Amino acid sequence: MKIHLVDRDTNTAEDLQNWVADIFEDRPMSKKADFQYPKDKDSSIERKLTDLKAIKYPLIALCPCSSESEKDWTPKEAVEFIDKANEDGRIVVFVGANKDKWFVKEVKGMRDKPFCSLMGNTSIFEIAALANKVQAFVSVDTGPMHVSYASGAPTVCMFFRSRDFYKWAPKEYKNTLVLHRPEGITGEKAYELVSDFIKQQTAEE
Repeated sequence: MKIHLVDRDTNTAEDLQNWVADIFEDRPMSKKADFQYPKDKDSSIERKLTDLKAIKYPLIALCPCSSESEKDWTPKEAVEFIDKANEDGRIVVFVGANKDKWFVKEVKGMRDKPFCSLMGNTSIFEIAALANKVQAFVSVDTGPMHVSYASGAPTVCMFFRSRDFYKWAPKEYKNTLVLHRPEGITGEKAYELVSDFIKQQTAEE
């Protein structure tokens, strides 16, 4: 399945969700999605990471928020995840819509650990470029998650509602790890699973 779309800013979360619905609604995902993004977005995202002084570090992208709070991670879980990533020499870069910048402020208030944020500062194509630069793109069920795995990037998909899991989860792709945990998942446990997934993806390259 080839995916074609115009580049849009992820600030417009509603547009992104509508695009995902148009593409995947009632369509079986037996074949690998093939979302080709313009390669000039690679240099664009590299510049943004350089500005954040993050370009030299192994990175994990984290998209913790969606359009519905029931589907989201908490700042406490994100802090736990960041702590474990830092212990392994990795830096977490937050992505998401402009409206979700409050999440980053909450994390900063809870712990002064190294991380960076591109919240509200990426287009759809830049999300794909970032996903293909980091070691893993970790996301709750939201538009950027679909953009990431559709572009072929290693993507960890966290589902905290069963109806979303059965409808939207990309279960058959080798570049995805799907976590279906209605009860939630701690940051430490999520990092453990993500770390193992990164090792597996690296071994298969």
